[in-house]
Amino acid sequence: MKKGVWNFSPRSVYRSLGGTGSQERIGAGFIDKTGRKEDFVNSSTHCYSIVYVIEGEGEYVDRQGNRFILRPGYFFQRFPDVPHSNYINSEKCWRECFIDFGKELFSAFSLARIIRPEYVSGNIGLDMGLVRSIEELTERLEAASEETLPLIVCSAAELSLSIFNRYTCLGKEKEDSLIVEKACRVLGQNLDKRIKVEEVCAEEHWGYESFRKIFTRQMGISPGRYRVRRRIDTACQMLMDSGKNIGEIALALGYLSAYEFSSQFKKFTGVSPKNFRAKKVSIRISKKTSS
Repeated sequence: MKKGVWNFSPRSVYRSLGGTGSQERIGAGFIDKTGRKEDFVNSSTHCYSIVYVIEGEGEYVDRQGNRFILRPGYFFQRFPDVPHSNYINSEKCWRECFIDFGKELFSAFSLARIIRPEYVSGNIGLDMGLVRSIEELTERLEAASEETLPLIVCSAAELSLSIFNRYTCLGKEKEDSLIVEKACRVLGQNLDKRIKVEEVCAEEHWGYESFRKIFTRQMGISPGRYRVRRRIDTACQMLMDSGKNIGEIALALGYLSAYEFSSQFKKFTGVSPKNFRAKKVSIRISKKTSS
């Protein structure tokens, strides 16, 4: 591998492992898919791949229909015989590098938690050091003798593990926090409208179940209840600071009736809107008379 400025050079190297009849292999390389629109559409491969995006924009769709954005610095996984889809923005360059393993190596490395199937895709940032390491692995794989192939397998496993370690130790928590932060902004807006969390997830390309778990873990409350809480917080402010009656506040916050609003308000605060307002007014009056 030459030092200095790194130049993209498409090539793929595969080496078979085992004796007669074995379908095990290891692979690595770089692919330029610029101009493609549909890379995989509900199809699968017989081996495992972890793909690292160097350039481009796209989307990955797993077998459950969960969608994941793909950008430079993102990785995604192709699992043996598992249908999936991935799409590429054909108006932009798309360049990727990858590491491949056969089914048996995939199973063994998954059991050893070297490969982490639960992290289908994620952002670890674009690191040219990692790209160069995969380039070096590709060169070593091509030049390796049969005797030294096991060492290359170990190096490939170590590189794969490093990707997941970066994601879990550095990238995932930060990425999760950014997702939750954005979700809080979205769920705290347009409180007069009925917004389904599933629709927010679809628009942002977040898998609903995984998003709900992440949000609840970080916030201590589900996304749906968080939105209700923000609506109640706003209601409290309006009850204290505005001259609107209960029905007007209910309408302004998207409730179908004053009764629905009062019922939910009491469930969250322990008092009715009317009693909440009366209590706050009496506190203000007592403060004025005592000052």
